[in-house]
Amino acid sequence: MEVAPELPGFVLEALPLPAGADVRMVVDDARAALPHVAAPGTMDVVVLDVFTGSDAPAHLTEASFYEEAAQLLSPDGVMVVNVGDDTGLEFFADQARVMRSVFADVWCLAERQLFTREHAGNLILVGGLRPLPREWAESFEAAGRIRRVCWMGRGWGNYLRSGDQGPAPTAGSAEHANGCCCGTGPCPAVPSSTTLNV
Repeated sequence: MEVAPELPGFVLEALPLPAGADVRMVVDDARAALPHVAAPGTMDVVVLDVFTGSDAPAHLTEASFYEEAAQLLSPDGVMVVNVGDDTGLEFFADQARVMRSVFADVWCLAERQLFTREHAGNLILVGGLRPLPREWAESFEAAGRIRRVCWMGRGWGNYLRSGDQGPAPTAGSAEHANGCCCGTGPCPAVPSSTTLNV
């Protein structure tokens, strides 16, 4: 789905689909078209890639939109959201909180330095209706550019809301046991002055 009618053709010129690809292009607003693209419970993956920080379409940032998208997923399906944000990552933190309110398990895939909030960049949120397989973390990190996979449990508490103090959770801590873990190693060392919380 793409709201700008000229964009699919431009993208396909640069990145043509492989021969035999079964892809249907829908030119429409994502939220308006979402209920009509697939039957509930049939999608393995739903990808959302529209966010550019606070300029994102407001109706695609709401919990109700994520709930509508989640209804399309199969029991083991996932929603993948690419969030571009400015330094401070305030918009990203908002979207992480919204996804945690909808999905049973949410991970963040990003370069390690982004968790300091001192850099603008893209972070990828992955939400599942069931707990996501932990072995995926190793696969994501081994695949290339992703340097850190963090999953954010409901007990994470002090990691992705600006203004709170305290170090990021570490392996073996109560926060870690309640759902914070990053890839195959400890959570990144984030200075207390730049702690992120959800």
